[in-house]
Amino acid sequence: MTSERSRVRGFTIIELLVVVSIIALLVGILLPAIGKARQGAMLTQSISNIRQVGTTLITYSAEYNDKHVTFCVDNLGAYGDNGPSAFANYAAQTGNEHPQLYLGLGQAGIWYYQPPELVNIPMNFENGFGSFRIPNAMILADYMNGKFYDPVYYAPKDTAVQASIESALDLPMGFPGDDG
Repeated sequence: MTSERSRVRGFTIIELLVVVSIIALLVGILLPAIGKARQGAMLTQSISNIRQVGTTLITYSAEYNDKHVTFCVDNLGAYGDNGPSAFANYAAQTGNEHPQLYLGLGQAGIWYYQPPELVNIPMNFENGFGSFRIPNAMILADYMNGKFYDPVYYAPKDTAVQASIESALDLPMGFPGDDG
């Protein structure tokens, strides 16, 4: 009698290589589709954020007799015919300095009007990105959800900015380091 050895049949190296190459091919086909789906989701989120900010602007306008958001006292023009005289008369009549009037962001930094002169603050990205968003968010934050640092103000694809504000997202209305 011959003894037959039981043979355990396994996969050959060629069969394993074929299976691995099929899996790699499928992954190669699916990754671009996943990337496109992610881009589409970010676009949808951006559109939703813009719609929410637009609704906030409409709400603000409705509450303030159809006036748009401004970054100065609504009736500042009643205090004078030009910027310097209006700011000076405002301070004289109210006893308060008018807050700085943010004009926008330029290549040299943030421009604002601090009576009696135009001032430029060079941008310092080491301290974060939020500073040049102050005029947009602070006035409208109460109409949104009461927070300055909220993802709705930032583009979903802007990962550098998203990462820089991540630690501040749980803060209430104020800024990091503010006592008030």
